Amino acid sequence: MRAQLVYIGTYTEKLPFVDGKAEGIYVYRLDADTGELHYLSTTVGPRNPSYLAIDPQQRFLYAVQETEFGDDPRIYAFAVIGDGL
Repeated sequence: MRAQLVYIGTYTEKLPFVDGKAEGIYVYRLDADTGELHYLSTTVGPRNPSYLAIDPQQRFLYAVQETEFGDDPRIYAFAVIGDGL
């Protein structure tokens, strides 16, 4: 099985343009042979971690906290440890 980790950022709260109801950053394993996604974990914490980026060595995942205008913007860094953050 050829597999890779997939990170999905979500909206966790209501904003003017989205009614966010998710919990945070979701981690799945993608089976590249079948296209199936297998849930592994959820990282709760940042509000609306909608934009994600991973470093080239895949050791750290960065998440942008998307908020309303005038709110504190933040960037979070998570260490990739096994199948979680």
